[in-house]
Amino acid sequence: MYCINCGAKNDDHMKFCTQCGTKLYQFSGDTSAATQDVEQMPKKRRSFKFVYILAAILILAAFTAMGKNGIYRTIAPKAYLGNALNKTFSQISDEISKSKKKLLGFTLSEKDDFTIDLSGVLDSISSDNEYMDLGFLKGSGINTTISIDKNNKQMLGIFQLLLKDDPMFSVNAFLNDEEIGVNVPELFDAYWTAKTANFGRDWNDSYFGSEMLCMNLPENLNISFSNIMDKSKRSITEETKKQMAEATKELLKNAKLGKMTSTNVTIKGKSVKAREIPVTISGSELKSYLIDMVELYFNDENVKNQISMAGYDFTDEIDEFLNDFDDYVGIRGDITIELVEYKGVIVKLEVEKEFEIYEETEIELALEISFGDNKALINDISVDFEIEVEGEKLVVQLTSEGNHIPRKGLFTDSTELTVKVPYEGKLVFKSECDIDLKNGTIDGFSEIKADKNGIKLDYSGEYSNSRGLKLSLSDVGITYKGYGDTSKISGSIDFSLEKGAKKDLITITEKQYILDMDFDEYIEYTEDENCEEKLYEIQEKFYELMYE
Repeated sequence: MYCINCGAKNDDHMKFCTQCGTKLYQFSGDTSAATQDVEQMPKKRRSFKFVYILAAILILAAFTAMGKNGIYRTIAPKAYLGNALNKTFSQISDEISKSKKKLLGFTLSEKDDFTIDLSGVLDSISSDNEYMDLGFLKGSGINTTISIDKNNKQMLGIFQLLLKDDPMFSVNAFLNDEEIGVNVPELFDAYWTAKTANFGRDWNDSYFGSEMLCMNLPENLNISFSNIMDKSKRSITEETKKQMAEATKELLKNAKLGKMTSTNVTIKGKSVKAREIPVTISGSELKSYLIDMVELYFNDENVKNQISMAGYDFTDEIDEFLNDFDDYVGIRGDITIELVEYKGVIVKLEVEKEFEIYEETEIELALEISFGDNKALINDISVDFEIEVEGEKLVVQLTSEGNHIPRKGLFTDSTELTVKVPYEGKLVFKSECDIDLKNGTIDGFSEIKADKNGIKLDYSGEYSNSRGLKLSLSDVGITYKGYGDTSKISGSIDFSLEKGAKKDLITITEKQYILDMDFDEYIEYTEDENCEEKLYEIQEKFYELMYE
């Protein structure tokens, strides 16, 4: 029989588990309601417990005689596997939350106000392309501040462009539930303002939007602050999570578990003994499950809202894809997933399977996911994914190692992603980052390569999360290689994220409702403001600084 606590196999005559010591026939965390009632019976009725045990033994014998697996051989391993899967997912979620909290230094909830500051300056630009002289951009940069005031349902923002350390122009903006406004002080005094509720329709009906800028927007576009905040929620709803969990539960319920065996895995650089658990799922059930999961995701209200904000509704394409997948993709027979459990968590997953498309094209799939640290799963992750179609392979390989949950004030990461696409070559992404929270330093790089072309970002500077997150990267370098040429950019970047809104970031005075103007009114207004002359002055200033 199997122990319900740890899943170890024991001889039928044993009273206690040889691995963990748990008394057999006693259920722990996953005790059924019926067994719990037995355990809570008064003393004078506890003798009836032996009747239940005897009945269980008889049932076990009956199933064995009929060639079926016994109760403990079917229920215990599934309960054990379910616990291991649940613990694995919960641990990963907890580790990500801990990592974010330690790196940020604070927790930012969906209800919290916050302010973002970003500024950057280019110190030097060089290129070995004789036709590309970008030296005039030295000293150019930006200053940006965005304040999100969720309590008052308002966003305020300022943006400033610099050229050779000299301000060229700035943009001030506000957004609330009723209006959106933009002001460029160098061009006009008032805030060009529009109503948010029917912004798409008003824009399309206006001279400024449809004729001057020649750009149409979705008719039902609503850009109010509350609408954007609601539709920008990244997480799916709790109801969808519940439905996904139920679908997964049903899939695993019908799955068949093979015999648990011993295997070796590498944990923290050492080979250790672990349990290998084969899980067999019907190919047709897996296919239905995948379709259901995609439909649940894209039917989620939060996801629908995000799609609508993108301005292009591609749900019809999703439906068409799912119909084609259902009609033309066949998963013959069963699919077996090899899971490896070590000390209560899943540390490895392997699956290999052949698929069929259009009843003639064979696809071979291989997937392996492994974790090299059972106590901190996100510290050591490896993913190998391969699909082969008629001799051509799509390969995705990911490795990520480091101290992703900062310990002793240190965060380290080394990540590499390789994607090999048939007929397209190889794409490689590499990234390394070291953060010393005690000394307040950060150092690292990120690089993308595609054959001989690529771009690399190097950075180092100060890191602080004592009063919000602050980065002061005094040494930032960007190297671009393309078509035999190399360009290099160096400069500095400052970034901060803090709780609380800057309610006085800008002062909103006069408003001009630009979408209400016809052609004549717009021309008259811009002439009164001398917009054309002011724009010419900005252009002249730009060329003067450019050719100094």
